Amino acid sequence: MEDNRSKILSEVRGMVPALSGKMNGEPLVYLDNAATTQKPSQVLDFLSDAMVHSNANVHRSMYELSDRSTSLYEVAREKVRSFINAPGRENIIFTSGTTASINLVADTFCRRLKAGDEILIEGDSHHSNIVPWQLAAERNGAVVRVIPTDVMLGKGRSGRVAFEELDSMLSDRVKILALTHISNITGLVNPVGEIISKAHARGIPVLVDGAQGIVHERWTCRRWTVISMLFPPIRYTGQRASESCTERLECWNPFRLTWVEEIWWKRLHTRRLHTPSCR
Repeated sequence: MEDNRSKILSEVRGMVPALSGKMNGEPLVYLDNAATTQKPSQVLDFLSDAMVHSNANVHRSMYELSDRSTSLYEVAREKVRSFINAPGRENIIFTSGTTASINLVADTFCRRLKAGDEILIEGDSHHSNIVPWQLAAERNGAVVRVIPTDVMLGKGRSGRVAFEELDSMLSDRVKILALTHISNITGLVNPVGEIISKAHARGIPVLVDGAQGIVHERWTCRRWTVISMLFPPIRYTGQRASESCTERLECWNPFRLTWVEEIWWKRLHTRRLHTPSCR
């Protein structure tokens, strides 16, 4: 058994060049994968090949290098779509990371909020799933309310979110619910499917931070039908980007526009004017 484990460990080390190095005279042992994962050889090889043979803007130019780059980009989006069972490739948005994705949703979706509206978050949320909502609420006079943990209620020490409090917190004032699939603080798995169902019964959209959960459980956008599921492929490949499985894009205001996106936005906005759910 021990020999088999040593063999597997050796094979894994062989896939990741950085792990062939030494630290203080000993083989490098790297445990900070939640922040940044060292890149496997196949990722490094792909990046090098892409920089040499297809380094051009995506969806922006009419020549072969750009065509190659665009094709690779769309292939990646389709693989992500399939992996999380999203409805279509247009539901997959690449950003610089999960934190950036949450900021994007908080900035764009929450522009419609007004004084007295509420944003619900969990007491076990990562800092990145707290501060963006606080800033968004501050801009509009909205209120951030926290679904407490057993520790916050003085009823335990596990850090479990007291979702039994949720029913009394859901109301017409709540405009979005920001959930955490698996807490990076406690490691506890939250019953997101059940919570999403409760929120949707009240017409409340849901965002799910899946930065921890994506590496432990299989996701499906179709089953949960949330406005955003956010996760970083850096946990898998070492590449820093984030996928956001997003519904109801036509209801959102733009976050950042270049000239191409501005043309796209004008077309989308024309359709948006005729979308009842966005009014």
